[in-house]
Amino acid sequence: MANQPAGEARWIVRVLTAAASAFLLVAPLGVPALAATPVPKSALPAPSPSVTSPASAASPAEGAGAAGGPATVGADGRPRVHAVVLVDESNSETPGTVRQEADAAGLIATSQQLDKDSKVAVVGFGTDDFPEVSRQQHGATDEVCPLATVGSAGFRTCLASLHRRTEEEGNGTDHAAALTKALDILEAAKDPGFFNVVFLLTDGGLRVDNVQRYGTRLPDQQAREQERGTAAMNETATVIAPRARALGAQIWPVGFGTVLNRDWMRRLPGFGAGTSQNCQKVPVAAPAASYANTAADIALSLDRALANASCMGFDTDQDNGGPGSPVTLSLSIPAIASSATINALKRDPGIKVEYIDPRGHSVRGSGSQDGSFFTLNNSAANSESLFVTSPYPGTWKIRFTWPANARAQTVQADLSWIGQLSSTVRLTPASPKPGERATVHITLQTSRNEPVNPRDLTGLVFDAQLTGDGFAPVPVPLADNGQGGDDNAGDGGYAGQITVPATASGLLSVTGRIMGSGLRGTVQHATYRIPGRSGGGAVVELRPPGHVHRGATVSGTLRADNPTGSPRQIELRPDGLAGVGVSPSTVTVPAGASGFAQALKLSVASDTGYGRRTGVVRVSDTTEGSPGSGSGVVLTEEPVSFEVEAPPGTLEKIWPFLLIAAVVLLLAIVAALLARARWRRAVNVSDLQAFAARSDGTTADLPASQMWASAFRFVINDVPGQFSLVLAGAGEGGAYTVRRAKHGQLTISTPAGETRTVSAGARVPAGNGGQLWIADRRVGSTASSQGTGGVGADAFGNPISGGTAVDAFGNPIPGGADPNGNPFDSNPFDGNQYGGDQYGGGPYGGQYGDDPWATIPGPNPPGPGPAPSGFGGNGQYGANGPFGAGQPAGGGGYGPPPGYGSAAHDPGHVAPGGGDEYGTISEAPTLQPGGVPRRPSPAPPTPPAPPSSDPWNETQF
Repeated sequence: MANQPAGEARWIVRVLTAAASAFLLVAPLGVPALAATPVPKSALPAPSPSVTSPASAASPAEGAGAAGGPATVGADGRPRVHAVVLVDESNSETPGTVRQEADAAGLIATSQQLDKDSKVAVVGFGTDDFPEVSRQQHGATDEVCPLATVGSAGFRTCLASLHRRTEEEGNGTDHAAALTKALDILEAAKDPGFFNVVFLLTDGGLRVDNVQRYGTRLPDQQAREQERGTAAMNETATVIAPRARALGAQIWPVGFGTVLNRDWMRRLPGFGAGTSQNCQKVPVAAPAASYANTAADIALSLDRALANASCMGFDTDQDNGGPGSPVTLSLSIPAIASSATINALKRDPGIKVEYIDPRGHSVRGSGSQDGSFFTLNNSAANSESLFVTSPYPGTWKIRFTWPANARAQTVQADLSWIGQLSSTVRLTPASPKPGERATVHITLQTSRNEPVNPRDLTGLVFDAQLTGDGFAPVPVPLADNGQGGDDNAGDGGYAGQITVPATASGLLSVTGRIMGSGLRGTVQHATYRIPGRSGGGAVVELRPPGHVHRGATVSGTLRADNPTGSPRQIELRPDGLAGVGVSPSTVTVPAGASGFAQALKLSVASDTGYGRRTGVVRVSDTTEGSPGSGSGVVLTEEPVSFEVEAPPGTLEKIWPFLLIAAVVLLLAIVAALLARARWRRAVNVSDLQAFAARSDGTTADLPASQMWASAFRFVINDVPGQFSLVLAGAGEGGAYTVRRAKHGQLTISTPAGETRTVSAGARVPAGNGGQLWIADRRVGSTASSQGTGGVGADAFGNPISGGTAVDAFGNPIPGGADPNGNPFDSNPFDGNQYGGDQYGGGPYGGQYGDDPWATIPGPNPPGPGPAPSGFGGNGQYGANGPFGAGQPAGGGGYGPPPGYGSAAHDPGHVAPGGGDEYGTISEAPTLQPGGVPRRPSPAPPTPPAPPSSDPWNETQF
C-alpha cells in the first residue's frame, strides 16, 4: 500500500496540470495588452500621405548639386538619375572580362536602386585607329544600349552586343572619347529633375598611341605613346571637365586588372561634379575611383559606386555554390530604411532566387505583405532585383538554387537602402524674445511610424539653423546626450540650445537637417515671430493616455487671451502626428477676452497605421492686419506622444468575466479532485483480508489485491481435501463481495444475495457451518493494553484509545469508539448503554454468556472474579458489578472496560483473562504490531449455537 498514496498524488498532479494549462490558455484571451492589437501593426498599411504634416516632408529646395545641377529624388526617396555606363572593349580584355562588365552594366540598367523614371545608357569603347591601323573607318565608341528607362526588357538583348574589339575595330583604350560620348548622351537628355552620373569600367590606363587626332605619329613607339597619351589627358582636363561640371555630371571610375594606371584613375573623378547637395556630409558620397580585385568583382564595385553616388546605404554578401549545394546570403536592412533594393547577381539564367524576410516569410514576386510593397524585376538574363518600400527591418536571406545541369560558381547579393525619416522640429519657448535662450528639438519616426532606435542613428549627422530678420544665420548644434535642452540621453530625440540674437526682429525660422549614409537630406522647418506688442497668449491642455485606439478621440482645452479690440483668429495643427487630426482646426477669440476656453478633440483616424506617434499640436495666430500677430506666428506647441492600437474587441471587453470564470472553474476542479481522492480513500478495500473457518477447524485466508478497488470479491472453495479463498474474476458468480460502509464498517454480500453490514472482525456464517470474517489493516495495532475503549491509532495516526472518538480520516466525533475508530452511538457494536452487545453476553453484560458464533466457550465460569470472561462474562449479569457495565471486572467482548483497549484486546497477544478483541481466544485472526494479520492456528470445534431461527441474528436476542 505504500505506492497507493503516491499514485493518487501523481493522478491529482496530472489533472491539476491540465486544469492549469486550460486556465493559462483561457485567461490570456482577455488580457488587454494582447487583445488591443489583434492585427500586427506591421501588417497594416502606412498612414496616407495626405495626413502627413508639411513640416515632415523634405524641403523642395533641397538638391542643388555642387556644380548647380539638381540631385532630386522620387516620391519614394530613390534618386532620379540619368546614367551612362562605359564598358572597356580593348584588346587587353578577354571575352570573359567583357562578359563580366556587361553583367555589371546590366545590374545597373535593370536594378531598382534608381527611381522608376531614371534612364541608363551602355556604351562600349576602344579607339578610333583609322587610318593608321584599321582599314575601315569606325568610331572609338559604340552606343550598344541607347538611353532607356531602367528595367526595360531591351537591356537583355543589347548588352549581348558588347565584345572584345579586334585590331580592325580599334582595340585601344580612349577614355577621353568614351567620356565625350557619355556627356553627349547626357546633354541630349538634359533634365533639371535628374542627376547625371558616368561610370567608367576599364582594366588599364589611356592607350591611344594609334589615334591620329592626338598628334603626329612619332616613329619611336614609346615616345608616341607618351605624347598622344598626354594629349588625351589634357583634352579630358581642359575640354571634358568643364562640360561635366556644367552638366553636374559625376564621374565614377571602376578599375580592375593588373596593368591599371591607378594615378590616372584617381584623377578622373575630379574632372566631374562633386558631391550631391543631399550628401554633403557623407564622405562616401564624394565621387572616387574604386577597384575590383577581379573582373568577377566589377558588379560589386559598380553597385557600390551607384549607392555611394546616390547617398544610399550599402551592404553585400557572396558565396560559392552549385547543383545540390544551394547558397543562402544574408543582408541587413536597418529600421530607418524607408525603401530598399536587393540585387541578386546569379550569372546563370537557370538559377532560382528566393527572398526571405527577417520573420521567415518568403517573397517570390511583386505584391504586398505586412505593410510592405514589393516589385521584382528579372528582365536581365544573369541578374534580378527586388525593390521593397517600408521594408521589414532585420536580416534578410537571399537563397540561390542551381538547376541540375548548371555549373558551380560565385553568386552575389547587394543591398542598397534609403531612409527618409518623419520628424518634427520645434522651438521652446515658441516665439522667443531677442536675447532669450531657446531650445531646438527634433524628434524622429521611421517610415513605419515607429520610434527610431538610437542604435540606428549611428553615423548620421544632425544639425539645425536659426534664421530670421535682423541677423545672420546661426548654427544650432544638436545632441542626444541629456544636456543642452535634451530631455533624455540616448532616446533618439535631439536638442540644442541657442540665444536669439539681440538684433532679431520679425520672423524666426528653425530648419533641422539629418544627413548620413543611406539617409537622404531630411529637412524640416518651422516659423516663429519675435513678439512685438502683446497680442495675447495661448495654452493647450491636452494629456492623451499612453495608448489610444484607432478611431478614438482625446479631449483637451485651448485657453487664450485677446487684449486687442478686434477678434483674433487662431489655427491649430498637429505636426508629426500622421493620421491624427484636431478639431476645431480654427478658433476665433473674441476681442478683449481673458481666459477664453475652447474644447478640443484630438481624433485618431480609423484607418491610421498602428504604432507610436510623437509630435506637437502647434497653435498659430493667423489674424491679419493686427500689430504683433498674424502671418502664422506660433503661439505655443504642446508635445504629444502616444501609441495607436486597435479598437477594443469583444474579448477585451469580457476578459474580467473570463478570468473569474477560469478561476471558479479551477477551484471547482481542485475541489472535485480533493473530494474524489477522499472518496477513493474511503472506499478502497486494498487494506482488507478475508478469513474463513469451517466446522472441522480448517482455516484459509486471502488478502485483497494491493491495487485500488472499491469491492473485494472472492470465492470460498470448500470441497473435500481443499479449503481456500480465491479472488473472483470479473463477472464470476458464487462470489462474496465486501465493500466499505459508513463509520468504518464493512458490507458483506453473499453469493445468495444477502447483505449484512458488520464491523471488521465480526463473524458471519459461511456455507456448511463455517464462519467468515474480514480483517481491516487500516485499523491500528498499537492500542494500549490498559486503554479504555477504542483500538489505538487509526489509519492516519490519530490515537483513539481511551475513548477518543475519531472517524476513518482522524476527525473527532462524539460517542464511543468501535473497533475501526468510528465511534457512533448507533453502531450496535460500539458498546450499548449497558456495556454489552448481542454477542458480548447480552444487554446486561452476559445474559447468554457466550457468543453464539464463538468456537470456544469463555474460560471463566460465572460468578465473581477479577478477570473478564471471554464472552462478556459467563455469569447472568457479568462479574463483580451491577449489570457488568463499566466495572473493572465487567464483560469483555464488545462491552466497556476492559473490552477493546484492555489487555484482552492487545492485538497479537492473548489477554491475561483469556480473551481477545473478538471475545474469543484464538480462532479469530490475531494482528501483529503494525497491523499485519497472522494466519490463525487451527481451532477446536465450535460449540453448538443457542437455539435460534435467525442465523444472521436479526433480532437482539
